[in-house]
Amino acid sequence: MHTRWARVARGLAAAVAATVTAAASHTLAGAHAPSPAILALTTAFAAVVCVLLAGRTLSLLRLSVSVLLSQLAFHALFLTAGGGGEVSVVGASASGAHFHDGSTLELVAAGSGHAAHSGPMTLAHLVAAVLTIAAVRRGEALFFSLGERLVRIVVRAVARASAVLLGPVGPSVAVAGTPEPRSPRPLDAVLTHLRHRGPPRGVLHAA
Repeated sequence: MHTRWARVARGLAAAVAATVTAAASHTLAGAHAPSPAILALTTAFAAVVCVLLAGRTLSLLRLSVSVLLSQLAFHALFLTAGGGGEVSVVGASASGAHFHDGSTLELVAAGSGHAAHSGPMTLAHLVAAVLTIAAVRRGEALFFSLGERLVRIVVRAVARASAVLLGPVGPSVAVAGTPEPRSPRPLDAVLTHLRHRGPPRGVLHAA
């Protein structure tokens, strides 16, 4: 199972786990839920990194640093692209859609529920990082365990389906008129008839 496709599968599983935990922690901390497009984008980026790291043995320190950096990247991307807040325009002298020379234009994003750098948000991402580290560290063992269980389930299902389709096997029936094989006669039974026989009479008269 240490093939390229197995490594890709482990990397994709780790990427999905990292993205889901990051998005869930980000949302539970009070932020807006990321859109499906943002989730797909972050999963794609995470998959590239996780597939590259799936075939290597990382120390716990390096893995922890990588996961923490990924959580920071997820948080920044969710804030940038998934805010969903309203944007208001503040201008010093503006009439309609035309702005005079010297006027100032300022885009102010309304509060969208993000606790960008609050304690709950930081704690949520730390919890997500711990869960991701555990998933990556135990991911290979879990991968092979699930594979073995899946194989057992498939084998049992095939065996049961075969038993139902073929039905029970009945006792064999002998065809009428078929002679039964005879067992050879014992050697003692043959010798009892020949034990008391003497030589032929012709031999005795000749003597």
